[in-house]
Amino acid sequence: MRFRTVLVAVVTAAMLFVSPASAAVGGFNDVSSNDYFAAPVQWMTNEGITTGTSPTTYSPHAPVSRGVAAVMIHRMRGSQSTSFEHPFTDIEKSWQDEAVSWLAKRGITTGTSATTFSPDELITRGEFAVMLWRLKGEPRVLSPHPFTDVALDWQEEAIKWMNRLKITTGTSPTLFSPNATITRAEVATFL
Repeated sequence: MRFRTVLVAVVTAAMLFVSPASAAVGGFNDVSSNDYFAAPVQWMTNEGITTGTSPTTYSPHAPVSRGVAAVMIHRMRGSQSTSFEHPFTDIEKSWQDEAVSWLAKRGITTGTSATTFSPDELITRGEFAVMLWRLKGEPRVLSPHPFTDVALDWQEEAIKWMNRLKITTGTSPTLFSPNATITRAEVATFL
């Protein structure tokens, strides 16, 4: 009995000395309050934009598919319904259908071709930037961005806009990495 009392006291004391700065965020064991993306993940959880990749994991460093990105943007806008039907023949997951239709109706996405959206293809930082820019109505920004690796004209305005509003500071002071696959942590931060 004495051993049990000592064990309970040790466990209780250990629990009291756990630093609150390293506590899990949003109920996810893989997101610490010290992570740069902690507040965005908590916000996404609070707003119902994400439920994570499992009940206890967010998987912040995992890549994001085009279908998941569409659903997150759609949820961020309140999962608005639409009677518009997208023209894409490759949407097979019903939980993506409404989101892709909503994005297509608003011109946020035009797909990867006239009849494909490629929902399982991983989305790049540049592609996601353009979706968010289109979501905001394609605002024009006169000031340039500092990134030397943005070579595609169709991404230029979106990245200038994101940099101007401090949505992103890039992957370094001079790189945006537009062709890199975006991670779940980056999506949370951008949203």
